[in-house]
This record gives sequence, C-alpha cells and structure tokens, in this order.
Amino acid sequence: MRPRRAIFPSLLLATTLLLSASYLAACARQTDTATSPTLGTDVQQSGTSEPGAAGSVTENAKVADIAEQDGASSSAFDRLVVRNLSMQLKVDDVQATAGKIQAIATRLGGSLTDMQLSTTDQVPVYRQQSDGAVSGALQGYLTIRVPVDRVTTAASEIRRLGDVQQESEASDDVTQQHIDLKARVANLRVEEGRLREFFASATKVSDMLAIEQELSRVRGEIESLDAQVAFLERQAAMATITVQLVEPTPLVSPQSDDWGFGQAITDGIRGAAGVLRSILTALIAASPLFVLGIAVFLIVRTRLRKRSARDATSQEEA
Repeated sequence: MRPRRAIFPSLLLATTLLLSASYLAACARQTDTATSPTLGTDVQQSGTSEPGAAGSVTENAKVADIAEQDGASSSAFDRLVVRNLSMQLKVDDVQATAGKIQAIATRLGGSLTDMQLSTTDQVPVYRQQSDGAVSGALQGYLTIRVPVDRVTTAASEIRRLGDVQQESEASDDVTQQHIDLKARVANLRVEEGRLREFFASATKVSDMLAIEQELSRVRGEIESLDAQVAFLERQAAMATITVQLVEPTPLVSPQSDDWGFGQAITDGIRGAAGVLRSILTALIAASPLFVLGIAVFLIVRTRLRKRSARDATSQEEA
C-alpha cells in the first residue's frame, strides 16, 4: 500500500492539467466567435464592393434564361429537318400527268413552284396534230412543295401515276443551326435593352448619337438573324419533291403522207446553187492568172506576126 503523501501530489497534478485544458478550449471558442463576424462582414463587403460585377452576373443569368427558353421552344419542334425528294416516272401522257401532280400538291396544302416541258426530238411542244395529240415524245420537270407531314402521302400518290424509274431522298438537319441563331438573337436583344437604358440616361448629344448608331447596328443584326430563323422554319415545314416525267419513245419514227418530191427538188436546187457558188468562187480567185495569161498570149502573138512579116519580105526580095 502506497503512502498518502505520494497520492496527493499526483491528484493535484491531474486536476491542474484538466483545468488548463478546459481554459484553453474556452479561449479558442471565444476567439472563433470573435473572428467569425469579421469574416462574414468581409465576405459581404467583397460581394457588394463591385456593383458592375453583380450587374454582369444578373445580365448573364437573364441571357441564360432566354437561351434556355429558346432551347425549350426549339425542342417543341423536335428536330428541324429539310427534306428533298426526287423521282423519275415513265408515263403515257406527260401533260396530263403534270396536271395531276399539280392537283395533288394543291389538295395537300402545297403548290407547284416550277414546271418545264420539252420534246426529245426538238419539236415544238404545243404544235398539235389533226387529232389533237402533240407530235413527238414529251418530257417534263416539276417541282412541288407540300407540308412535311404530308410528304409521304404526296409521294405515294405520285408513284401511282406511272412507272417509277428512279427515286432518291435527301435530308438536311438544321436543328443546331436554328438553336445557334436563336441564341444569337437572344444575346442581341439583351444588348439592345442595355443600349436603350444607356440612351435614356445619356445627357450629351455625342453620346446619344453614338448609342443610336450602335442601336441601329444591333437592330439590323437582329432582323437579319430573325429572317434566317424564319427561313429555316419555312424550309423545314415544307418538303420539296422534284419529279421528272418521260414518255416512251417509239422505236420507229412515224412516217407522213408526203412522198418527198418537194423536198427532193428543194435539195437539188440547193445542191446546184452550191456547185455554181463554188465555180464562181474559183473563177474569181483565179482571175489574176487569166489576165496574166491573156497578156502573155498577146505579146507572143504580136512577135510571131512581126517575124512572119519579115520572113515574107525577105522572100519577096529574093
């Protein structure tokens, strides 16, 4: 058993250590409590010391909200896809089929935008024979535009008008381009609002003129982008169908009642005229040689006559 004089110093030392630790912990808590208001005040002051930064954050939040609204409105269209269909049909009557295609487009809420008719043998399209038929095989090109939700119906009805020789379809997804344009318009509208606020608070004429010029530029960009957005929406709302119509070409060209005598006489006269024209051209081209030959001939004949005359005189004198 240990003596009491050794126990009491140990108890006293433990008690002293516990009291010291409690005192230090209390001081630390008081220090944290005292410094925390200062830190909160500093944070609050740093947040409100730059009003321009707060305004920028507010404006950016406004732009983000507008862009989000535009993205939501764009998602309502699902995706903007421009569809273009092309097909080639062999039909018995190009003119009648072209009228039926135009009627289909009108009935489905569309319209005919382009039509071309021509013949394969360069015969005038509207030169009709005695029975009312057009002479020569026809071919035609038609372009119609119909609502995109009815393009399948239109293509199906057009296929039934003849034999499909060729068909193709092309799609152009313009969704991202549409979203980008809408976002640019939203940013420009925010900029326009800020410029109007600056214009309202401006006091100098020079400042007002400069702001007004900038407003005109921003407004022009907004109108241009709005037009591009509307164009994309119209293109996506209406599908384009291009149809080529061809008639079967006869294997043997139809013969007329003319025996061909008139054409033969005409061709003979034209041939004779061509021969005469060639001869006349050759004569005119060789005329300098003819003149030179005649001159040489006259000189030689003159000398021969003089020689003959001298010979005759010499014989008479002999």
